[in-house]
Amino acid sequence: MTTQLAICNLALSHLAEGRPIASLSEATASARACTRFYTQVRDEVLREFPWPFALRTTALTVIDGETTRASLDWQYSYEYPTDCLFARDVLVGSRRPQSRPVRVPFVIGFTPAIEEDEEEEIEAVPAGLVIYTDAAPVDATATSVALPQLEYTSSGVTEAIMASDFAEAFAYLLAFTIAPMVTGGDPYKLGQRARAAYEWTIERARNRALQEGEPDAEPESEFIRARG
Repeated sequence: MTTQLAICNLALSHLAEGRPIASLSEATASARACTRFYTQVRDEVLREFPWPFALRTTALTVIDGETTRASLDWQYSYEYPTDCLFARDVLVGSRRPQSRPVRVPFVIGFTPAIEEDEEEEIEAVPAGLVIYTDAAPVDATATSVALPQLEYTSSGVTEAIMASDFAEAFAYLLAFTIAPMVTGGDPYKLGQRARAAYEWTIERARNRALQEGEPDAEPESEFIRARG
């Protein structure tokens, strides 16, 4: 089973570090380097592609509505999920043949804190990232989910569910990142070799991920549908 320690030791092996670490808390340069860069590198590889094991869909929570316009360009703003690493699609509709999912335009922005206003019925919202779109909020019913839905790459994944080829690529990129710290400046360019290996390994992992499942046919954009 893939574990954080196993990925770190695989990365160290790519740097010719023959002694594996027994714990990330041990007082060694190898353990300190892995601890410092592990999450940063993991998130970078997760953002690289919509990996099936990290893909999540959830209903968005609206911040601003028609009474308080989100911006000059967008009608609504929605909360950015706390575990979102990469927002991929905002969807409206279902996957049923009579109502195929439609991907709608959206952008990511930053908003300062919003104070509660009882007269305008606006709830307090802390500063942070938001999702701007013109897709209106629709409450869930007994037969349908709340809309719009966000499809995104989540940071809330464990090593146990990572695909093995993803973990292999991850270890190569981690090796590249920690090489200067672990090898005293990487005089033998082992980090550069690991980086090159990452490029072809991550491509192989992406191709394999594309073969898993049978996605719906790509829906037409709302603009094409409107012209029809």
